[in-house]
Amino acid sequence: SLDRSLEEEGEEEEAVEGSTLRPLDDEEKQEENLPDKVISMQLVAWRGLGEARLAGMSADAVASEVLQLAHVRLDEERIARIDNLEALGNVTHLLLHRNRITRLENLESLRFLQLLSVASNDIMTIENLTCLPCLKALDLGYNLIDEVPAAELPQSLMYLTTECNPLRTMDDGKWKVVYDAMPNLRQHDCEDLPGDEEEEDDEASDEESAGGLEAEAGEEEEDEEGWREECALPMAMRNAAVVVAPSAVFIIGGFVAVDSDKGDEDPPSDKAAGEKEKKEAKYGSNTETVWRSPWG
Repeated sequence: SLDRSLEEEGEEEEAVEGSTLRPLDDEEKQEENLPDKVISMQLVAWRGLGEARLAGMSADAVASEVLQLAHVRLDEERIARIDNLEALGNVTHLLLHRNRITRLENLESLRFLQLLSVASNDIMTIENLTCLPCLKALDLGYNLIDEVPAAELPQSLMYLTTECNPLRTMDDGKWKVVYDAMPNLRQHDCEDLPGDEEEEDDEASDEESAGGLEAEAGEEEEDEEGWREECALPMAMRNAAVVVAPSAVFIIGGFVAVDSDKGDEDPPSDKAAGEKEKKEAKYGSNTETVWRSPWG
């Protein structure tokens, strides 16, 4: 009946209002329909150097600058595939979060990569990462991953983020296998591993008792503390933007990247809600317990 239809419609509106989700606005719907982008040196240059700076540079100068980049941001660019990274051999930080990536691949040329963020994509499998011998921080949050195989993670890894993935095959026993197989892993989802502090104290004592290693131990502790400050920030700050003149500091899944050209972004809660809406539309509403928001 008409009365029943109106009543059901009212209940739906009330449910939406009481939910943490919000409908996608027109701009976001248009964004969803835009075609995929390909990683290119033009895109890397535009994001890394800025449009104003590029306007006064020759092609050779641009190429030279791109080859020297250490931090590359390619987030929110509708990238569907990781490719064309051969010229970025000097890159240490690569940010590919909030794209359309479905597979981890073609990373072999990034031998010096230390931080990789591929959060908020459509990745289902952890693979092709052992070719990154220097990788210390890896953000895989907000993807479609069911399993975390230790054999597919670089032994150098110190900080791992896997929050808001299905992880259907992972239990405490399997996580223990991962932790035991990763000798350098310090934190998972921004929380110290059990017994990590005791192990560090034992290592420090052994190093102090070994003659001639005190200076080296001090350097390692300083480097460790620096990475903790850069990578081990609260998960609740994922994708928050904090403006610090003259740069903007972007905190992504516990990892920090500095970008001098980009200012404030939308509130993280709005973006998280939009992401959840997109995931549920694509993979079904039964992902409610999987695609939880870190902001509550």
